[in-house]
Order: sequence, then C-alpha cells, then structure tokens
Amino acid sequence: MYKYSEYGYILKNAIMILLLINVIPKYKSISLILVLIGYLCTLLNDHLRYTYFYKNDKKYIISLIISFLTGTWLIIFIKGGTEFYFFMILYEIIISLDGLLQKILLISHALLYFFATNINKAKVSSILTKTFWKNNGFDFLFIITTYAMFVILFLYLKLQITERKKVQDLNKELNLAYEKLKQYSANVEELAIAKERNRIAADIHDFLGHSLVALIMHLDFLENVLNQEYKDKDNIMEIVKKTQNIARESMQKLRTTVYMLKEEKSDLKQSLKELINTLNINEKIKIILNTSKDIENIAPEIKNIIYRTVQEGLTNSIKHGKATKIIINIYINKNKIELVIKDNGIGCKDIIKGNGLTNIEKRISNYNGEILYNSNNEGFTLHMFIPIEEGKV
Repeated sequence: MYKYSEYGYILKNAIMILLLINVIPKYKSISLILVLIGYLCTLLNDHLRYTYFYKNDKKYIISLIISFLTGTWLIIFIKGGTEFYFFMILYEIIISLDGLLQKILLISHALLYFFATNINKAKVSSILTKTFWKNNGFDFLFIITTYAMFVILFLYLKLQITERKKVQDLNKELNLAYEKLKQYSANVEELAIAKERNRIAADIHDFLGHSLVALIMHLDFLENVLNQEYKDKDNIMEIVKKTQNIARESMQKLRTTVYMLKEEKSDLKQSLKELINTLNINEKIKIILNTSKDIENIAPEIKNIIYRTVQEGLTNSIKHGKATKIIINIYINKNKIELVIKDNGIGCKDIIKGNGLTNIEKRISNYNGEILYNSNNEGFTLHMFIPIEEGKV
C-alpha cells in the first residue's frame, strides 16, 4: 500500500487548520466546542492512518471510511470550503489503493460527495421532479464536472508517481547490477594479475635458476683452472666471456621481468632509455630513440609489446648484426601505432626466428598487429604496427 508523501500530509493539515480558523468566528460556546472536537477527531484519525494504519489493510480501510463520514459532516454542517478535505480523501484513495477495493471506495466517495453537496438544496423526494433539475441542473452538472476533473488529475498524478517509482526501482536494479559487475571485474582483474605474476615468477625461476647454475659451474671451473696454474689463456678468456654473457643475459632477463611486474608502465620512453643505457657500453654503439609526444597515452599492454620488441630488436642488431648504429622510431598515426628499428649491421639473407621473435609475434597478433622484417647488405629493419581506433590511443 503506497504511503503518500510527507509534504502532502503536512500541506493537507495546514489547509485544514486554515479552514478551521475561517469557520471559528461562525460558532459560539457549545457549537464551537463540537466543531473543535469534530476537527480534532478528523485530524487524529488521519494522523493515525498516515503514521500507523497504512501498514495494516483492515485498519487503514476502517480509518478511511471514518474519514468519509467526517468529511460528509464537514461539508453538510461546517461548510466554509471544507469540500477540500473530501477531495484530499479522493486523492488518497486514487494514490494509495488499486483494484476492486479502490473502485468500491471511489463509488462510495462520489455518492457521499454528491449527497453532502446537495442535501441542503432540497428534500430527497423533490430530487426526482423537473423543477429541481430545472433550478439545480447546472449546479449539479458543475459538481459532476469538477469531481471528474479531480479524478482525472489524481489519476494522472498516480501515473506519474508509478512511472517515477518504476524508474527508481530500475535504477536500483541497475546500480546493484553495476556493483556486481564491478566486483566481478575486480575479481577477474585480480585473478589475471595473480596468473600473470605466477607466470613471471615461473620465468624468473626457470631462466635465472638455469643461468645461475651455469654461472656457478663456469666460475668453479675457472677457479680450478687458476688453482692449477692453467696456461692456456685463450681457453680461460673463452670461459670468462661465457661467464660474462650468462651474467649479462641473466641481468637483462631480470630487468625485463621486473619491468613486467610493475602495475603501470606509465613512462615507456624512460624505460627504453634505461634499456639503451644497459646495452650501450663505452658508447661503442650509437642508439637513437625517436618517439611521438603522445606515446605515453597508449595502453600498458601495448607498451609492454613495444618494450619487448625493442629489447629483442636491439639484442639481435648488436649480437647477430654487429651493428654500430641503431635508430628506433615510435610514432602514432590516426589508426595505428608503428615501431621501426633500423641498424647498419651486416644483415642476413635468411631470417631465423628464435623464441624471442616468435613470442613477440604472438603478442602482436593478439592485437591484430603485424611485424615485418627486411634485410640487405646495408643492415636490418624491423617494422611493427598495431591498429587502434581512429582518434584514440
């Protein structure tokens, strides 16, 4: 059962008090006391119905019927604009009730209203005469029209209230669904992060574990050679170089893994500069990095792909291409992100893809991207692009 607004209840009581002030001067002594008692009973009954009885259908209907009777009493005996109270009861019937019960109470309310407003005009027996209708027909038509207009108005208000309540309920459902979806997304994200961290932890364990074992073995062998005063310097230098390579590869792998563990890779350019510095020993290799101004606006997962690709490209240019100059260009067009790595190395006729390039190609293909290679006697070029929505990074 719908409980009409607190503001409506306060407004009704305020107007009832104003009507009481208006009719008080018309009564004296005992009559005034009876009027005050009747008013107080009416207000008390409405207060109980509004505050308590709306939760109990039976008590609510009984209270409403009492209001019918007190409203009829007000119109017949008090007058002074007390018809307002009867229309407030009409509003409550339409707003608060539905179905057959509402229809019965509406009919009862209409009959009581017509009775109360016409009882003083003529005797009941004269209502069926032509003279009555000739003298009072217009007034009666006005009463019916006014009553019908109020019914239509209150039905319209109920429709608005019902629609607003539906919208509010729908908004609550949508908010609840949104909160559930947000919680689900958070759980999925947390699961994805945990999965990625486990994968990276496995990479650290596998790669660094094997690398450190190999490093220890080489150092142990080198220690034994030195203790035995081994004189084959070439063999010693070869072992030292292998040990250095293992250490460098382990360090580079560790840097990459730590980079991947960062929650946000917001500064791609700085990370690439750090990578370049680790490879540019004694400035023997000139590495030039050119990037677009808005490169930092791209998604973190795309940054990871660019970083891995640059890392693999630099390693291949230095290790296999023997390059002394490498140019890296990263720029963003309207519908794609492009990466070009070009060196002045020895190049190669047949490109043999290792695990590094293969893994990069898989990552790029997941974003509908492509990677191309070109090699000649003047060096090696790697060209990668990943499509993006036009106007968006």
